[in-house]
Amino acid sequence: MKTLILCIVLTVLGSNFTFGQLIKPGDRPDTLVTDSGTFRALIRGKVTQGTYAMGEVMEHMNYMTSLHRHNTFDESIYVLSGYMTVHIQGKTHRLGAGSSIFIPKGTPHAQGNLDPEPVRFLFTMAPSAGFEGFMEGRAEVLKTTKPGTTEFMKKVMVLVPNLDLEVLGPSPVKR
Repeated sequence: MKTLILCIVLTVLGSNFTFGQLIKPGDRPDTLVTDSGTFRALIRGKVTQGTYAMGEVMEHMNYMTSLHRHNTFDESIYVLSGYMTVHIQGKTHRLGAGSSIFIPKGTPHAQGNLDPEPVRFLFTMAPSAGFEGFMEGRAEVLKTTKPGTTEFMKKVMVLVPNLDLEVLGPSPVKR
């Protein structure tokens, strides 16, 4: 838990955050089903005036992002359960529950779940970058289009200009 708090503090350090949203343990933001698993927006960027956003993700096994970077926001990840595989700075790391990673803006990386069990993690983005809208769009595309197809990726990529996501190539991590 200390690591999670540190990640959040590092992400929002120096921000002008004002109290605007409280989520208690019994509160449940909508859970979206996406091609990679599930997503919940815990703290939306609009609540923090774009300073940061926080979400919870559960990724299925054999999901891996492409090698990509975000040029305008930092990303922090805290693993709640399972194992996440992260490729950053030319090395691949397997992160278990309680592990965290800070990915500075502009850093090429890929992440996913190569283990048989789902991985659950929290992430923050600073500034918020509209990631919630991107995930909501992916969930909508999934309702009408089969994941893993060219058509699915084409529809999802239309959403990318609204998010600072520069795809650099396939993931360097072998499945």
